[in-house]
Amino acid sequence: MKWINDLFCNEKKIGGVLTIAQTSGKDKYILASIGININSNPIPEVSTCIKEEINSYVDTKSFSEKLNEYFAFYIHKLVIENQSKFIIIEYQKNL
Repeated sequence: MKWINDLFCNEKKIGGVLTIAQTSGKDKYILASIGININSNPIPEVSTCIKEEINSYVDTKSFSEKLNEYFAFYIHKLVIENQSKFIIIEYQKNL
């Protein structure tokens, strides 16, 4: 079964995204988390991991650092520069 928050690579699940929105008085919060199968032993026919897709072990520290760089870049574009259109264009280019 495919859920809207599942991440797929070559028609196999490789991870998922979870988001929670909450308000407290005037404050609004969004918590987003992501889980990615990096070097795991996936279930054949159903899931995969980055290691299997690139046929090479992945250094999880380097991967996490790079992923954090991407998040920081896009959060800066969205929150600081108010460039939501930029993010939408980037998303559409990768569909």
